[in-house]
Amino acid sequence: MKSFRMSGKLALVAGMMSVGGLPQAFAAGTAAGTSVDNTATVDYTVGTVAQTPVQSNGGTPTTFVVDRKVDVTVTHANAPVIVVPGAVQQALAFTVTNHSNETLTFALTAVDAATNDIVLTTPNRLDSDDVAATPAITMYSDAGLTTVITSLANLAPDTPTTVYVAADIKPSSVHDAYIGISLTANAFELDGVTEVVATPGANTAGVDTVLADTAGVAGDAAYNGAHSAYGAYHVETAALTVTKTATVVWDPIGGTTNPKSIPGAIVGYCLVVTNSGGAAATNVVLRDVIPANTAYYAVTEVAPAGAPVAAVTTGTGATCGSNAHGTSQGAYVVPVLPALPNVTSTYTDPIAVSGSVWTQFYVKVQ
Repeated sequence: MKSFRMSGKLALVAGMMSVGGLPQAFAAGTAAGTSVDNTATVDYTVGTVAQTPVQSNGGTPTTFVVDRKVDVTVTHANAPVIVVPGAVQQALAFTVTNHSNETLTFALTAVDAATNDIVLTTPNRLDSDDVAATPAITMYSDAGLTTVITSLANLAPDTPTTVYVAADIKPSSVHDAYIGISLTANAFELDGVTEVVATPGANTAGVDTVLADTAGVAGDAAYNGAHSAYGAYHVETAALTVTKTATVVWDPIGGTTNPKSIPGAIVGYCLVVTNSGGAAATNVVLRDVIPANTAYYAVTEVAPAGAPVAAVTTGTGATCGSNAHGTSQGAYVVPVLPALPNVTSTYTDPIAVSGSVWTQFYVKVQ
């Protein structure tokens, strides 16, 4: 009987993974439902003789299915859209991106922000106004605002899609107000009816669903299959103030020396209109009714010695008399009753930001 001493070398070779169908690679990862098959192989020799390789599980691949990761983001440019009071159909552009590893449908909802919500960051700006109640906030698929949408159907992974949200600005909105609108995208199955929910409990052999979205705005929590962001309007408009002063310039006793506002005295009115807003004011008309117990000091009157020249004068600047007749024309108007006599100035040029114009005229105390 012969005895043999066996000396062998064992060489382990890492198993090769084979994935059926070579699925498309997404930034979000391998497509949901992909079967991942893996078989390990051991190569070895006995003495110098190579032996038949041994495969794991007798050659039957070990298999698992890639689960579904649901993730979506809604973003908006940080810069607000500049609007004026009363502007209609002002659009905010949002970007909705499906970061899931599967094509899904996303329901869209646009809502007016609550007062004092932070609707803009760097620097923070708080919502201080609302859009007009009617028409309702509307979502569109195009910048021309022609195609109304309420969802994004069959949105493929890694496909940023623009949604335009439009609303009217209230005529009563004031300068420097910020108005926020949130857009929310919520994951639904392709039928657009069944909302996507997470698979409870332990991992199953089938395709499970994991919600991976981050928290959005206005109470939108993380891991709920939805995401939201604010877009903002910034109201910029003219903000006009009128300063009116009265100065006694002549009386029939002392003339121009320490004049008093006695009957027969002449009083000068100086009205200065200043724009402290963020946009030029156009088509500005100033009207000042001649007050009771006075009469307009008309150019047809014979001016007493030392009395000012009767006229309505206008100009540019914060002081009456400067840059006369620069931007306006003023006149005394005797309207049809029951309207009252007044001085009307029509400012033919815009009143620029931080700019001022003035009107000056005189009355006689009765």
